[in-house]
Amino acid sequence: MKQYCLTFLKRGLLAASGGPLILAMIYGILGANGQVTSLAPGEVCMGIVTVTLLAFIAAGIGVVMDVMYNHMYRNENPLNSTVPYYFFRQNPDGSFSNGSGCGNEFASERPMARKYLIDSVLYWAQEYHIDGFRFDLMGLYDVDTMNELRAALDALPGGRDILMYGEPWQGGGSQLHRYEANKANLAMLSDRIGIFCDNTRDVIKGGCFNAREPGYVEGRPGSFWDIGGAVAAWCRSDKLPAHSPAQIVSYVSAHDNFTLWDKLLLVRYARPEYTAADSAALAQNRLAAGIYLTCMGMPFLLA
Repeated sequence: MKQYCLTFLKRGLLAASGGPLILAMIYGILGANGQVTSLAPGEVCMGIVTVTLLAFIAAGIGVVMDVMYNHMYRNENPLNSTVPYYFFRQNPDGSFSNGSGCGNEFASERPMARKYLIDSVLYWAQEYHIDGFRFDLMGLYDVDTMNELRAALDALPGGRDILMYGEPWQGGGSQLHRYEANKANLAMLSDRIGIFCDNTRDVIKGGCFNAREPGYVEGRPGSFWDIGGAVAAWCRSDKLPAHSPAQIVSYVSAHDNFTLWDKLLLVRYARPEYTAADSAALAQNRLAAGIYLTCMGMPFLLA
């Protein structure tokens, strides 16, 4: 298996040159440490993960893990079976709060839930040598939990080299009403915790919820000054609270919404031909890269 993974890498099917590679875990999880209900038993899946990680390390590729502590696959899960209703927030009527859009949301503000999350991340960092953690829907966690986790990672040998960033939003209405780890509370987060900056994404290529809405690279009038804000990581803008440039993850494409290429063509054409080598879109693509790769903060690229 290890040799197969290395061969897979060398053929360029997973390409990286020294930079971190996102390794997304299976979405259908019942627990944060490898309990799964599909594909194979948990111990088999974890064995595959271990061998794959070893192959990445041997090839000199760092791994950032996409972690989704914010929800479980379904309400019948090991945590809820251990202490019913403790690990998940409830609405006033007793039903599960659904800020994740997946049926439930993890109550990170509760002491033993917080401890479970922090202990789990530390386990992955120490036992599997994960190089970074990308938090899905980070706005569903409270600021205190995220800051405590960052401090715990920093205390590990080499821990200050471990990346920690996430999506500063939620997937729906949440019962967390205390200092969410989102953009509004950016000043309360450790300056070593990054956020995906959708302000940068949207000013460069246009809003993600309207396929036809242009951004700066498609010629949107009046967007030049916001490009200046993006390049300066919004540190001199009133659009974000006080923060460090290091907290800003500058990007134009991730796994959600339109890729940059799709967006560029959707703005230009009613019925795009996505496989065409469109010269205007190629130029806009280069311009977008020139902007977000030179912004202050941390650049993020979609392979």
